[in-house]
Amino acid sequence: MEIRKMVADSNPLEGEDVDLPEGASLVPKAPSEEELREAKFERMEESLEPIADDQGEESSE
Repeated sequence: MEIRKMVADSNPLEGEDVDLPEGASLVPKAPSEEELREAKFERMEESLEPIADDQGEESSE
């Protein structure tokens, strides 16, 4: 079995057809931790609902 070292491609061919040798496959790039964190915060912000002032006053009485 042949072992090859994985390297980062400085010029990625996204969206282009590439001829691969038999048995080879492309591995999609995983998002970085920072990208995952930002996406999580965006989802959290989208799910937030404003709290009306009237509701807060009524529940405290």
